[in-house]
Amino acid sequence: MDSICGGALKEVETVRERYEEEIVPIPTLVIRYLIKGGYCVRCGNVVYPEVPATIGNRHFGVHFLLYVAYLRYVMHLPENKIATLLNDTYDARISVGTVVAYLQQAAELFGDDYRRLKKELRDAQICHYDDTGLRVNGENRWLWTFLTKEAVLYLTRRNRGKKVVIEVLGEDYVRRHKHAGLLSVIRWRTGAQTKVLVSSARGREEACGAEEAATEIVRVLRRISADLRGCEGNGAETHERRGP
Repeated sequence: MDSICGGALKEVETVRERYEEEIVPIPTLVIRYLIKGGYCVRCGNVVYPEVPATIGNRHFGVHFLLYVAYLRYVMHLPENKIATLLNDTYDARISVGTVVAYLQQAAELFGDDYRRLKKELRDAQICHYDDTGLRVNGENRWLWTFLTKEAVLYLTRRNRGKKVVIEVLGEDYVRRHKHAGLLSVIRWRTGAQTKVLVSSARGREEACGAEEAATEIVRVLRRISADLRGCEGNGAETHERRGP
């Protein structure tokens, strides 16, 4: 029956197609390894080779570990939520303790990469860093970002002070590379135009004296500053605001 007028329907030859994508629960995949060993002709000790792409004698494999780390540190899910998600979606039948154990395993596996990143940051002539507030398990933390041209490092700490910078970059780095200082935002108007210049208020030579490119930027900023002072004499309006 036609839903609009109530008339009787007669079947047509054409068939209308419709497509829909759906997600379904995915069971875990069980992988069987056949490991052939050998015995030592000298002492009789039986030796088995290491199985590639596995994590020691852990029950779950590398993909499980990477996914758990992704859920914890990228999606910021707590351990109990990770366990619930994996059990509901994959029927993994794991506990919160399993999640914690694999996160600890990830820290051990990637520890060398973490130390390598810290060394690269310390060896860099210029390293940018900043922090922002972050909630971790309902508590206040600080998410720190350290960035160079080749590497980036994220870490959370309870503190947002200088000691975090020293922890990552070292006392010697902090002593050799002074912070660029407060930013001055200088606004001036010439006719209907409004321009904004952001430059370092102090310590520019110390912060970037070793870098030719940075030194050139300082020279350009000085030249623009001189032009600004000339604009003031011609009736231009100048305001200076110091950032936090």
